Amino acid sequence: MKQLTLMLVLMSLCPASHGWGKRGHQIIAENAAIIVSSEPDSAFMRAISFDFAYYANVPDIIWKRPVTYDQEKSEHSMDLEIFDRAFAKRPEIKNPLELSRKEFDAKFPEIRAMDGRAFWRIRELYEKLEKYTAALKDFKEDKGKGRQDLQEKWLNIAGPLAHYVA
Repeated sequence: MKQLTLMLVLMSLCPASHGWGKRGHQIIAENAAIIVSSEPDSAFMRAISFDFAYYANVPDIIWKRPVTYDQEKSEHSMDLEIFDRAFAKRPEIKNPLELSRKEFDAKFPEIRAMDGRAFWRIRELYEKLEKYTAALKDFKEDKGKGRQDLQEKWLNIAGPLAHYVA
């Protein structure tokens, strides 16, 4: 029993035992970009697959700094058992996951932020990504600084979105 306890303590100290790790997010994002790049008009994704994989790690590398750690920590997960119990107590609220984050927090104060808000983080990033995608589709020039700026903004949202989805 002592050996098992010691092994579990040592494993918990190893960064590789926490979630996917940088390599896991990189592999998932890079492979997703390559798979999507086989679709018509998506050569851009193959060209940026490495960058996409890099940006998929931004939430862990950049956003989990001391200043933003408390907020970012709750964005990474959801304890679905806690959500299910709270939803069962409030059957009059249909489709609670369709509520905005603010509405949800007001209607379900017993579900603390530390119980997770990944679903809302994904939805918020997806909504931003839709706007940049539409702007890129509407952009008339194939090349140039304006298009590159939009692509950079798109990548800064799409990469982290891949992180949360993974």
